Amino acid sequence: MRLRGSLATLLLFLTLLLPWTSASQPSGLYTGESLVLVPGELLSGNMTVVNNAGLNLSVVVYTGYSINGSLNLSLSLGYTIFNNWKTGESQVVPYRIRVPADASPGRYVLSLRFRAMAENGSILSLVLTVPVVVKKNPVELRKLSGYVLQRPNSKNPFNGETLLLTAEVVNLNAYPEGISYNLSVMKNGSLVLSVGGSKVIEPGLHALSFRIPVGWNWSPGAYRAILNVSSFRGSEVRVFPFYVSEGVGIVNFSLSSQTVLLGAGLKGYLTVGAERDLDLNVTYSVISGSVVFRRSFRIHVSPGTEILEIAMPTNVSGSALVNASLEYDGVTIATASASYTVMGYPSIANVSFSLEGGRVRMEVSLRNPNSVPFPVSLYYAVTSGNVTLVSDSKELTLQPGVSLESFSFVLPKNRTYGVSVYLSGTEGVFDTWNGSLFVPPAGPPVTSTSPTSPTNTTGGGGGGEGSLALIVGVIIVIAVVIGVFLFSGGKEEPVNPWERARKPRSRPKPKRRSPLGRFKRPKLPKFVENRELPKRRK
Repeated sequence: MRLRGSLATLLLFLTLLLPWTSASQPSGLYTGESLVLVPGELLSGNMTVVNNAGLNLSVVVYTGYSINGSLNLSLSLGYTIFNNWKTGESQVVPYRIRVPADASPGRYVLSLRFRAMAENGSILSLVLTVPVVVKKNPVELRKLSGYVLQRPNSKNPFNGETLLLTAEVVNLNAYPEGISYNLSVMKNGSLVLSVGGSKVIEPGLHALSFRIPVGWNWSPGAYRAILNVSSFRGSEVRVFPFYVSEGVGIVNFSLSSQTVLLGAGLKGYLTVGAERDLDLNVTYSVISGSVVFRRSFRIHVSPGTEILEIAMPTNVSGSALVNASLEYDGVTIATASASYTVMGYPSIANVSFSLEGGRVRMEVSLRNPNSVPFPVSLYYAVTSGNVTLVSDSKELTLQPGVSLESFSFVLPKNRTYGVSVYLSGTEGVFDTWNGSLFVPPAGPPVTSTSPTSPTNTTGGGGGGEGSLALIVGVIIVIAVVIGVFLFSGGKEEPVNPWERARKPRSRPKPKRRSPLGRFKRPKLPKFVENRELPKRRK
């Protein structure tokens, strides 16, 4: 103790005798703290100072201070001599500081000067610089921080969660101070939420806490929480930015095909991404001129992605728009849309026949109800009994509306034939037409139709028109037969009986018989079976 006192006395003596120079030496001491002063008020506290001189200091003596600018202040330290201060170690320095009531607010730099003796015997001049802020408002709002109550590691809440904000408020006065505060939540300049109040705080550090419930009616986006704390001498403002999201969204919405035939199957795939556990309602509606289909169902999502498979209606031809949405408690939180086209089946509108130079011309009217071309195959066959006499086919691309295709062929006259027309595609047979065709010796051919269709109802020649044509054909045939009979005279010419007698008598030819009729089937051989052994001869 005597040695330390002697060193301190020696260092103090040297400090008084030797001039103070520090331009060529490092500052040596460091503090991360700053002083906030109120004019006319006394501030007392403790300052933590670190030895950054790079040397172990046996004795450190405080020698004085200075401040830039025209600020006048009075400063006293609780300790002025520090012993055995190792490099990198910290010392707590008590202080009391006051600025006059007429001090100008602003920022200043306070420099504390020290003389130190290192363990190697060298004498050092050390400087400690401390930032000083002079302000008229004795209430300081130091920090505004926050986190999500349900997820403390995040500061960005989901809809339905709660954001907890905490503000650090310091009363720099030596006596209680009354404050008022207001917290406003803003988005794009619009006020979303506002809370406020007032209280009296004692000298020192205090905390203000705010709970902000983020409702489902808050739209996703960036928000700013603005806290204003004021006293009778002034106010302080801090801002806390955060981002609100649903935590659930639609990643993708796709269909198994953009075009589909009427009545065929079509699937939709809704990909849902989630960052939270939540029960949701999925709703999708199909619009084709009007709403033709609507369905809702409930799902539970967990963090990750999930693909939902949903069936699309194809019972109405034309363009269709699908709108899908995710809903929670009646609030829509995500939407997506897709479109597809339902193709109607092509059909046979009409089949007609005409004679052109001994050939029969068949014209087939085909109807494509879609707004885009449609590839089809057209096939026909003309039969008599169970024998196909004429057949042909064509590969076509039907344009929207009605198209006309024709075939030409030769058939024996005065006979009735069966005609079948088939309209098909890669998906199967779209439509068929079946009817009968009578080709008279003269005049237009007569048809009788009986259309059938596996997929839709077609014209194929009206039933009333076919019956009328049949009756007209029968009348024409009867008229032709009567005319031929009358043209031939209707009776035999007179023949001389002697000439008839002179004619040689003709013998009818014998009927040809099958050679199998002259074949006599051989009889089966007979075998004699001895019922007993032959008698032995004597």
